[in-house]
Amino acid sequence: FYASAGINDIAFNSDGSRIVTANEDGSAQIWDAATGSELMTLAGGANYLKAAAFSPDGPRVATVGYDGILIIFDAATGRELLSINASTDNEVVDLAFSPDGRRIATTAYNSAASVWDADSGAQLLTLSAEQVTNFTSIAFSPDGQQLLTSGFDGSATVWEAATGLEVVTLYGHTDIVNDAAFSADGTLMATASSDGTA
Repeated sequence: FYASAGINDIAFNSDGSRIVTANEDGSAQIWDAATGSELMTLAGGANYLKAAAFSPDGPRVATVGYDGILIIFDAATGRELLSINASTDNEVVDLAFSPDGRRIATTAYNSAASVWDADSGAQLLTLSAEQVTNFTSIAFSPDGQQLLTSGFDGSATVWEAATGLEVVTLYGHTDIVNDAAFSADGTLMATASSDGTA
């Protein structure tokens, strides 16, 4: 794959046949995973995209970037379906679809994360933790019942996805936690930090 610019994020669709890249020039590109050929370029809106993902059922692609705008596209045609101002004052750095594709979560460098209706664009809830300087990543649990965020303060936090209530905050790293993920069965979590530990 030779993207149009530096690549900040990459993701497969659910059946592994396509790949989307989020590029530093503000574009997202969809690729054939078997051949490496470019299928289409999406105008992501930002001049610097940070994340891109396919919806679990495959027909949509979402992008976010430093302009704070979340855009959802038709993955087959490239047509823009929805544009959401996900952050008015800070860069949006990560996104995640819920397992059923009905919600999408975003996190920005402003100590807040949000969950949106992926069809209407309505904001469903906001997560806010006073102790987290900035959120760096967000993920849904496999059953869609919880969210996992990581932060600049070296923590990771689990939230109820329906209510936004904090379940538990985990500490132990001595530097920024750059990413956090659930295991496939949702019983374990993994964190990756700038302190060199996972």
